[in-house]
Amino acid sequence: MDSCRNCHIHSEAYGVLKPPEMEQFEKGCTQVHFEKRDKVTTEGVPTSHVLYLKKGLLKFCLKGSGGKDLILQIMSPGSFVGLHDVFAGKVRYCSAIALTNATVCFISHDVFTMLIRNNGDFALEILKYISLEEIKYFVRFLNMQEKQVNGRVAEMIVYLADEIFHTNRFTIALTQSEMGTMIGTTRESVSRVIKEFRDDGILSWHHQTIEILNKDLLVKISKAG
Repeated sequence: MDSCRNCHIHSEAYGVLKPPEMEQFEKGCTQVHFEKRDKVTTEGVPTSHVLYLKKGLLKFCLKGSGGKDLILQIMSPGSFVGLHDVFAGKVRYCSAIALTNATVCFISHDVFTMLIRNNGDFALEILKYISLEEIKYFVRFLNMQEKQVNGRVAEMIVYLADEIFHTNRFTIALTQSEMGTMIGTTRESVSRVIKEFRDDGILSWHHQTIEILNKDLLVKISKAG
C-alpha cells in the first residue's frame, strides 16, 4: 500500500495529523481495489471501518420500495463513504457500488475514533465535512421540490461537469434510469429533456459521453428551474 502521508488525494482532515498520529493511521488503513459494478459496502453490514475513496467513482445508494436502489450521491476521489453511518449506529444505512474501477481505503473504526478523541483539529475537520455533506443533501432536496424536470436535469449535468469530472466533456457510467433516481423523476423524462437539450444545441450525447456545448445556457436553465 502507498504511504498515506505521500498520498496526493486526501481530505483536509489528514493534513492536521501529527507524524505519530499518521503512523497510527497508516497501521489501521488497508487499501482495497474494486472492479466496475462491484459492491464496495452493503446496507445492513456492521460499520467496522471508515471508508475513504482514493481512486475512481462510486454511487451511494439507499434501498427504496420494491428493492430498487435510489442514488443519493456520486462520490469522487477524496470522499468519505457513508461517514454518517459510522457515528449514527452499528450498521450501514446505505450501499456503495463502483461506477468505475476504484481504490478504497478501509480505516479501522477504532483508530479513526481514537484520532477524533485525541486531536481536536482532526475532529473539527471531520465535523466540517459531515456538515457540508448535510447541507448538500438539504439543497438537493429543496431543488427536487421546487424545480421542474428541465432544471433538475440541467443542474445534474452541471454538477457532474463541475464537481465530479471537472470538465465539460465526460463519460458517465450511469443509465438514464439511474440519472432519474438521482433527481426524482423517470427515465422517460430524463430522455425527453436530454433530447430537447441536444436539439437546442446545449449539449451532445453519444452513447454515455456528454459534451456541454452551451454552458452558460445550461447553467441558466439550472438556476431558473
